[in-house]
Amino acid sequence: MAKTLPETSRPDGAQPSGAAPDYVVGYRRPPTHTRFKKGHPKRGGRRKGQRNVRTVVEETLNQRIKIREGDRTRSLSKRDAMYLRITNDAVSGNDKAQSKVIALMQSLRLHEEPQEETNRQPVTADDAAVIADFLRRHGIEMEPTPPPENSDKLETGMAEPPSKQNKETKS
Repeated sequence: MAKTLPETSRPDGAQPSGAAPDYVVGYRRPPTHTRFKKGHPKRGGRRKGQRNVRTVVEETLNQRIKIREGDRTRSLSKRDAMYLRITNDAVSGNDKAQSKVIALMQSLRLHEEPQEETNRQPVTADDAAVIADFLRRHGIEMEPTPPPENSDKLETGMAEPPSKQNKETKS
């Protein structure tokens, strides 16, 4: 059997805020004046201003610190300083640091080889003329050589670098 509140539940005759005059008090419906207020610990939820663990850790890792490298001072986040320290330890031969860096590289997919260019073309006669013109303008004398025919390197798209010659500079 449900009880109803009297018309005025307060001694001064004012209605509680948000309460309808036909509000029925009963199971799971407490009187409005006895309900927990917002932010009360028993009401549930977290209090305002209270932070979760992820927020605290991220704020800590994003704090800036100053480190010295030789004669200069740099400002880094703590996260970047940790990565720098682990990498430096790995390079110096620390096995645990090396395994951590390798695991980090694998998780970020940095260990994979970059893909080769698929649209690679061999040096043509026009390209050779452009290179010869460039070298002539910059004072480097080079005898024009015809591109070799039936070369394996040209078929794979790899051009042979020019050989080192004595540079003659104009005065």
